Amino acid sequence: MNTQKLSIRFSIVKGRLNQKKLAPIRCRITFMKKRTDFSTGLFINPDHWDPKKQRLLDQSDQEETTNMQLSLIENKMITEIVGTIKKNVT
Repeated sequence: MNTQKLSIRFSIVKGRLNQKKLAPIRCRITFMKKRTDFSTGLFINPDHWDPKKQRLLDQSDQEETTNMQLSLIENKMITEIVGTIKKNVT
């Protein structure tokens, strides 16, 4: 059986704060030793970011919405990659 490792990570870029002092959230996907990185289009207060959980902390007023959007991005990426694998296998 050929196992292929998939890694999806979210991080913020503190060095790229916008005028409102919000940091962009980036997504990095690693699959079959190939890496791609893109912006999610989401911006957050860097003080409300939990780097270990890769999600917003509960103290943020936008926490639920943003965390839901990150989960949707993650699920969509998994679905796309699994679909591509299935196409290549059949």
